[in-house]
Amino acid sequence: MWWMSDHDSPQSIPPHPADFIVHVRQQSPETTELIILEGLDWFVARSSESDVLSMLQELDTLSRSFDFDLILPVDALSFTKQFWARLTSIAPKMDVETSSIEESTVMAEDRQDEAVGPEAAMEEDDSKEPLLVHLVQLPKAGFTHSLLAKRMLQWKRMGFDLSALEPALVLSDLNESHAIYSSVESDITCAIDCIRLLEANRAKLSITEREMYNYRMMSLNNVREAARDLETILSSR
Repeated sequence: MWWMSDHDSPQSIPPHPADFIVHVRQQSPETTELIILEGLDWFVARSSESDVLSMLQELDTLSRSFDFDLILPVDALSFTKQFWARLTSIAPKMDVETSSIEESTVMAEDRQDEAVGPEAAMEEDDSKEPLLVHLVQLPKAGFTHSLLAKRMLQWKRMGFDLSALEPALVLSDLNESHAIYSSVESDITCAIDCIRLLEANRAKLSITEREMYNYRMMSLNNVREAARDLETILSSR
């Protein structure tokens, strides 16, 4: 299994259409029967709709040459109507049933988004920065690599560095994968709380201090230690 990442590693692919096509050409032997490409909306965000459509047309050609199937798990609401129409003309839609755990997760996260309120939405529009929200925890029961990949995409959109979590995508033992996920999720929960604390007390901190702590939180670099340092500084001012 490979994953999309800006961080160079033996199992990663840069999230760019041209790089992905090169990878498929090099790594798709005659025995490859199926390729599942998640995060198509990330490709669009990182390049352009036209580049992604060209990539899909090339993948269609390669799938015929190498005789493999290509599945694109996507959400129509993530794309423009024009792009969706062209996408479905290249790759026909395939309706699948959604598991109960995915439905409950999506519904709970939708409720959280609604609870954010109009003030937060306005703040996001003004700052043009990703909105940091706590997401529903993925339980061990029903945990899959697919669910993990979707959660990673959500966190990446917030701006978090998920280098520590990427190995969980390739572990065959889902218990080990979930353990890594739980550890990273705990750090992200702490990081979000600390960033909110930063914003609430921004007047007590210098610009340099705010940027330093924000970087440490978003990079998930010794989050617990950074949180203690921040609380100590704020309590003394």
